[in-house]
Amino acid sequence: GSLFSLCELDLLAFKGAMDEYKELDAKVRDYVRENAEKMHDQLEEMEQK
Repeated sequence: GSLFSLCELDLLAFKGAMDEYKELDAKVRDYVRENAEKMHDQLEEMEQK
């Protein structure tokens, strides 16, 4: 089955939290940060349609 969720996330706060979360490998943090920004941009595009 599939599970869908709707949420609002402060991108700047999320990216700041990723910088502070030292237990994650640096590569993982960078990957998550980059993809979060990409997904945020995609969602903004969808909202404008």
